[in-house]
Amino acid sequence: MNKKLIFLLPILSGVLLIFSYPPYSVKFLLWLALVPLLIFINFDLTKKKIFGGDFLTGLIFSGVTTSWFLLASTVDWVGAEKKIIIILILALTWLCYVILASFFYGIVAYLFFRLRSKNWFDVFFLVSLDCL
Repeated sequence: MNKKLIFLLPILSGVLLIFSYPPYSVKFLLWLALVPLLIFINFDLTKKKIFGGDFLTGLIFSGVTTSWFLLASTVDWVGAEKKIIIILILALTWLCYVILASFFYGIVAYLFFRLRSKNWFDVFFLVSLDCL
């Protein structure tokens, strides 16, 4: 597979993860979403690219599934006069969360890459790392 096209696998994994959570809730996609990540990690890539690919998966997944946070604005509740400041604080908080959550996805991929044993048990190992 082309080295440039290989980064479509983390994007595919992020999209499959999105569809496995509400409001879509196609639960079996949760297990299928890990397959592109496993294929991506098993390619001959550097540690930095593996971290970046899984960071991209986390960015897509966390960004879309927590986008409701931007709509849950309390601007009208507090009666603030400068609503733009509160909206910017809310957007910055959301962005910090998405980046932090994506960072943990990258850490999981890096740990999996370092600790894998290249047998069928790796699937369970990846899932258990994701649960941490």
